[in-house]
Amino acid sequence: MSDKQRIVSGLLELQRTDHDGYLAMAAIIPAMMGVEDIPVPEGHSRGAFKRAIRRIRAVQAGMEKDHPECVPGLKKAAALIRREWLHREDGVKEAAP
Repeated sequence: MSDKQRIVSGLLELQRTDHDGYLAMAAIIPAMMGVEDIPVPEGHSRGAFKRAIRRIRAVQAGMEKDHPECVPGLKKAAALIRREWLHREDGVKEAAP
């Protein structure tokens, strides 16, 4: 299995089993690659997006000492979710009343 296939299969597994982790990776990978205008992953709650931000920030805190070159990409990923994905009406499920 190639590296690309492993990444895709890992993301699909996260999508099925760990929504917060999937959202975090869906933001981290394009942010670190410099991709602009990333579509909002649909069907996730606001809480899942907020938990994904917390997971990204936890990873960021752990990497600041050993891998400071990764920190700007992680900050960009957290900002993407916070500034763009959380404020779009399409794709974000509201909590049930």
